[in-house]
Amino acid sequence: MSKAELIDRIMRLNLSARKDFLEQFSIPELHAYARQLESITPPGAEEPPVFLAAVA
Repeated sequence: MSKAELIDRIMRLNLSARKDFLEQFSIPELHAYARQLESITPPGAEEPPVFLAAVA
């Protein structure tokens, strides 16, 4: 997977990730981070679960 593809995948899994920040990392580092994100993503889902805080 190319660096651009990895960054795109990460940005879909982590909505707060920014392209300019991710571009600083090597392909192996991006692979490792993508694997981490995928490990917390439910099977068949594109994005990790969203946890909303209750606000009074």
